Amino acid sequence: MKCLIENDQLIKLPEVNGWPRYQLTSEFLDVSVVRLANVKITDNVKIPRQSTVAAHRHVSSLKEKLSRYRSEMLCAIGESEEYSALCNEHPDLRESAQDLYNQARERSATLLGKMKALENMLSQYAG
Repeated sequence: MKCLIENDQLIKLPEVNGWPRYQLTSEFLDVSVVRLANVKITDNVKIPRQSTVAAHRHVSSLKEKLSRYRSEMLCAIGESEEYSALCNEHPDLRESAQDLYNQARERSATLLGKMKALENMLSQYAG
């Protein structure tokens, strides 16, 4: 979630009854935005020219996948945050929740890598 906040895709709202609240920004919801500054394309990378219809189909498919991964990542981050909160509230659950917490964190890291790959591919089509 910190990464999403740093990239202006998520904002933290005031807590309600001790529970953190977050809101997605238009930056997150607009999957057509691609950060070219984060992508390094060397001169030897060639993007094959394709028909406009085929390129549009690829871009559309990549955007759908990126959107799905973003949703899954928010779920994984929320899950890990909840395990952490449960361990703080009930220290006796820490041992049984630690594996689940670690799995959720690993899942969010994997999803972040997948999202980065899709954003890189989208930036090639945008260029």
